[in-house]
Amino acid sequence: MKKTLISITLFSCFIAYSQIHEIAIFNNSNTYNLKGIISAGDTSGTNCGLIVSNQAPSGIEVPMGGDVRYTDYRGQRYSSTFPVSEWVVNDGTNPPKVLYFDDPNLTHDLSPITDWSTLEFDMKDSNGTSTFTSFIQNPNYPCASNPSYVNSTGTGLSQNVEAFWSSMVDPITGNTILLIIINDI
Repeated sequence: MKKTLISITLFSCFIAYSQIHEIAIFNNSNTYNLKGIISAGDTSGTNCGLIVSNQAPSGIEVPMGGDVRYTDYRGQRYSSTFPVSEWVVNDGTNPPKVLYFDDPNLTHDLSPITDWSTLEFDMKDSNGTSTFTSFIQNPNYPCASNPSYVNSTGTGLSQNVEAFWSSMVDPITGNTILLIIINDI
């Protein structure tokens, strides 16, 4: 009985202080590197002004043919290939503030009520030249205002790239993982 209570307590703490979903971004492009800003928003839809995003200019990076995963604001710091150390929190009423990945306000207060919602990104060629900017949004985000599928064709260099927002269930953990998949077409 004691082991069961300890297990339930530990599991409850894990759930209470984690975001709803992990996110994985796969850049299957053979031509472009991705650099962008990942954001999370209010899951209830009652405060659409609440946005948590990585601090620009330290945007997330996914090289061509690469991938990156973010479990939550804190855990990603130790597990991600391109960790984020600072997050900008905009609650919709006060001026935005920057919080470090281990700030209790971020990890305890915001994690349980936010989920990954958008990715604004630049696709850059191998020289680092930004060829075009695009945006993709979680179709289940209650404050959604943009389509969940973006077919991006930029200006400058000749390119054809598409981006999908999807999800899958991890066969081992049973957890839902949000996916952003970028492909050359």
